[in-house]
Amino acid sequence: MAKAISEIRAEIQELEPLQKRELLGLLVAELEDSENGEVDEVWLLEAQRRFQELKDGSVQGIPASQMFAKLERRIG
Repeated sequence: MAKAISEIRAEIQELEPLQKRELLGLLVAELEDSENGEVDEVWLLEAQRRFQELKDGSVQGIPASQMFAKLERRIG
């Protein structure tokens, strides 16, 4: 029987940062292996939406170095 998302979330919170990164990599690889292409379609639509927001000026990009620094602080 599959675990509830709340149980999985609680277990993830107990992981060390490197374990979380490994888990994320496994999840992304699992999604990328999707045979139905649905995930690819969703990501393509999201990328197009974000690009359009940058083009029309409704959002402003930030340098990758700032984004990665912020992520690093959050992960720990």
